[in-house]
Amino acid sequence: MRRGGPGVRLERRPASRLVILFEDNGQGVPAGFVAIGEPFLRPSATSGTGIGLYIARQLMSRMGGGLVVRPGSERGFVVAVEFPVRTS
Repeated sequence: MRRGGPGVRLERRPASRLVILFEDNGQGVPAGFVAIGEPFLRPSATSGTGIGLYIARQLMSRMGGGLVVRPGSERGFVVAVEFPVRTS
């Protein structure tokens, strides 16, 4: 897969973190990325309710990880899901 294109990538980060990046090349979010993941706040008339990303962000936080949504390199957006990695 080419860097910056649509798809799924894994990245190992320092401090025992693993990040899964989900990238698309869709239309993006016309209202910006600040509101993504807030429940029931629709960035556009055709978008969803935001409850799915909100729940995912809450679950990741409770597991010691995180979820970030940011603009894609050309179009669309990237969802980065960060997991803590436990070593034995």
